[in-house]
Amino acid sequence: MLGDIVYLNALGIDILVVETVEKAVDLLEKRANNYSDRPALAVLDLTTSSEWNFSLIPYGLKWRKLRRTFHESYSPAVIEQYRPVMKEEVQRCLSKVKDNPDAALEPLRMFWGTLAMRTSYGFVDPERNESLAKYAERFSEGFGEAIKPANFLVNIFPSLRYVPDWFPGTGWKRHLKELATHCLALRFRWCAARLTNLQQDRRYRSMAATIVDNLPEENDPMRAEAESLGRDAAVMAYLGGADTTASATTALVLALAMNYDVQKKAHAELDAIIGIERLPEIEDLPTLPYVHAIVKEVNRWFTVLPMGVGHSSVEDDEYEGYFIPKGALVMPNAWAMMHNPDTFENPFEFKPERYLKDGQIDPTVPDAEQAAFGFGRRICPGRHFSHDALFLLAASLMHTFLVEPPKDDSGNIRPLALRISNHFVCKPLPFKCVVTLRPGREALVL
Repeated sequence: MLGDIVYLNALGIDILVVETVEKAVDLLEKRANNYSDRPALAVLDLTTSSEWNFSLIPYGLKWRKLRRTFHESYSPAVIEQYRPVMKEEVQRCLSKVKDNPDAALEPLRMFWGTLAMRTSYGFVDPERNESLAKYAERFSEGFGEAIKPANFLVNIFPSLRYVPDWFPGTGWKRHLKELATHCLALRFRWCAARLTNLQQDRRYRSMAATIVDNLPEENDPMRAEAESLGRDAAVMAYLGGADTTASATTALVLALAMNYDVQKKAHAELDAIIGIERLPEIEDLPTLPYVHAIVKEVNRWFTVLPMGVGHSSVEDDEYEGYFIPKGALVMPNAWAMMHNPDTFENPFEFKPERYLKDGQIDPTVPDAEQAAFGFGRRICPGRHFSHDALFLLAASLMHTFLVEPPKDDSGNIRPLALRISNHFVCKPLPFKCVVTLRPGREALVL
């Protein structure tokens, strides 16, 4: 153990767990040339994910091409074109919450999938978008478990991939083949629909529409590669964030139900700045520091990716006198970073005020988004889109609704607690809450 870094060897795998933001920055950002690779996992080949999933493929030319294609559609300057779609989807989500407040979590969770379908592919049919989003969500859950290095022995002993399918104990191969089939559907079905002009929203641009419009001519030798890059980047636009941000939204609702005083302060700020004539806009963010602090605190209090996504060292390295071998799995412990009592007083309490100073966002406080979205060259390129959409949804939800804990038959409040599933992408376990429309907000939720 080296201070805030823990080393262990598990079944021959060198693992380095980084416990603080400072150490993660030292290794994963300042030494990005050596720590931007990903560990080689056999399941990536067996599910065909090594061909297209740029969040997991090795660092190199193909990764750079895929990331560049993605960045061209989700850079801070470009995502402004998606804001009208965000507003429409927020409005539709709020309406569903009003119509069925007892099941409010479902439309809030599906908001991210349908938003991703519209901005990635331009699909406008809400029911079809929800169906596609649920399909992708099931794949994402299964795939997230498959890429945990210890979940499948083939990740540790790659030669197991050559064991015949009929051999006893190879049920895992059938499972990975099913995931591979889903991969093919995700990569080709939606893009094919886009190319045949199926149910596109022509009022707004989508990532796929922009990519298709900029493709080389049919006889250009670069067209096939451009189509492939665009297709795979569009898939990642959904898979890269819909699942994680949906979990964060569920955690937001739980945090509000557990902390009435937080809601009260947010309501006061929203009423003073926004009034009751309209919903919040993304442009309102600088004038809503407390609401912004709530979003930051959700990402800190509830760590969606507790152990981040593992990096891999390209070459042997030395750090502060200690040897780090080539091929070591470097795990940024995001949960520890965001719950360090030396950095965050009472880290298990939900306190948005920790991000404020003199009534404004305090830039000196470690930002939970850094741990949530990764480090260095592997940082999530869709983080700006996710940040804007989460702020808009959170501000609009708090502006229009009150979230409270449930009560028993005697009228006593049933206490709530944050309990999470133990998955690659953590999710709050099911809970009940009471969602009611705030007085005077009827006209805002059509």
